[in-house]
Amino acid sequence: MNGHPLTIIDTPELVSQLMDDLLVNPTEDLYVDLEGENLCRHGTITIVALHLIEPRRTYLVDVHTLGDTAFHTSAAVDNTTTLKAILESHTRTKVFFDVRNDSDALRVLYDILLQGVKDVQIMELGFRQCIGGGWLRGLRSCVRNSTQIGLSAEEKNRWLENKWQMARKFRSMDGEGGEHHDRGLTQRPLTPEAVEYSAGDVVLLPQLRREYMDTLDDFWMWFVERETAARVEESQDDGYVPHGRRKALVPWTLRDFEERIKEYDQMIEDEYYSTDNDESEASDAEDCFFWFHEVSFWFYEVSFG
Repeated sequence: MNGHPLTIIDTPELVSQLMDDLLVNPTEDLYVDLEGENLCRHGTITIVALHLIEPRRTYLVDVHTLGDTAFHTSAAVDNTTTLKAILESHTRTKVFFDVRNDSDALRVLYDILLQGVKDVQIMELGFRQCIGGGWLRGLRSCVRNSTQIGLSAEEKNRWLENKWQMARKFRSMDGEGGEHHDRGLTQRPLTPEAVEYSAGDVVLLPQLRREYMDTLDDFWMWFVERETAARVEESQDDGYVPHGRRKALVPWTLRDFEERIKEYDQMIEDEYYSTDNDESEASDAEDCFFWFHEVSFWFYEVSFG
């Protein structure tokens, strides 16, 4: 799992070189994970982990050392390209696992408004076809249940054990649910353990994303996209609360889900029943329209019948 190149970015020159690397394929998706002391508006960001799959490479941007320089140093070949600009780009996809506190910290601490976000935790709910209520799954649970993570049974067990042990070492919880980290993530140079911990999550996101998205039909893809946008919008609100029990809950109810089905039905109807479409398109739309109403009724019967 760790056999690919990993680079620690801890000088302005290396940030500029990283920006040049990210411009080689400016449309390639970025997999992103942040570490920090109480990662949210009330804490700090210490490391931004970035992962590319073509070619497979991981970068750890040392925000603890660089501060604002990490986000505002431009590429040598294009002085408009910075990490801030990439994170705020609508056209370049950034893939996170539970983006909420990452987004909150970036906005409040560094005035960065994330855009172009995909959230693997929301994809997992689509994969389960969760119609409302219940609990979100953390990354460790997702990896444990994955059948396409690309690890042998021995490698998966080792990752799960290391994740547990290193989380205990690098994180503790305060009485209000906030996370605190020991000096392992702020002492320099970073220890091999801290490097492994910081890079260990982001490298698995491409496999989980593929596993979940390959199962989604058009409705669930639309639904996941919509709920991810709502999650980002919530995290960028001044009233966002970064900790608490509710953050572990599925962010929609059955009633919310039924409303989304109606919204999707209306979108399909508007698209296919326009006067510009021919009769066959209208017929296809009618089939799809009534199918979703049948699905909605079935969910109602299962839940309340």
